[in-house]
Amino acid sequence: MIELIKNWVLGVAAAAFITGIALSITPQGKLRRVVSLVCGFMTIAVMLGPLKDFDLGSYSSFAVEFNNMAEGYGVNLENENERLVKAIIEEQSAAYILDKATHLGIENLIVTVETKAGDGDYPYPWRAELGGEATEQQRRSLGQYMESELGIPAERQHWSE
Repeated sequence: MIELIKNWVLGVAAAAFITGIALSITPQGKLRRVVSLVCGFMTIAVMLGPLKDFDLGSYSSFAVEFNNMAEGYGVNLENENERLVKAIIEEQSAAYILDKATHLGIENLIVTVETKAGDGDYPYPWRAELGGEATEQQRRSLGQYMESELGIPAERQHWSE
């Protein structure tokens, strides 16, 4: 199919080139109008030439195959987009928690946030895994922050040393 289109474009370009040369060397008058008419017919013939060899059956199978490929790419793109949105939300939520932990005086905190798809399949922070040393008061303050700002309740906040 691509080869057919390539040959068609080359044929149209060659016809235009020949038409340009023929018209540039033809003197003004009746002869130029005849040459112009003949060149016009030649260009139309070259443009419509592939239609005589056009196979509707192969075009229809090509169109179906192309449509299936496009649908497959659409599904892959949608899946990749969902994966990237999930990763961005997890990363941004973890950065948000780390920022708050720094303000609370917690050093060397390791945070992993897990998301879950909500209404409309848009992911939101669901669970947090936290590792590092913090006092009970710091943990409580950070836990309240995660619950109020990110919607991660205390039962889904897991601390490890």
